[in-house]
Amino acid sequence: DPSDTHALLSIPMERLVEGLATNDPVNPSRGLYFGPVLDGRFLARHPFWPSAPKQSAYIPMILGNTKDETRNLIG
Repeated sequence: DPSDTHALLSIPMERLVEGLATNDPVNPSRGLYFGPVLDGRFLARHPFWPSAPKQSAYIPMILGNTKDETRNLIG
């Protein structure tokens, strides 16, 4: 049941990290990455690499960040 957030507490750690084994063609080094996370189940392919699906062609997208948003992560 996706709405039962307390159920996460009973899931074994190995099950929780299974998504880390999914290979992401955009981030092959598995380094620090800011973008969609492929889990192989709910997001099986990258949403815009190597190409975006045709149904996404006319959906606007806003991207941005603040000046110091990631300063503590990337120096």
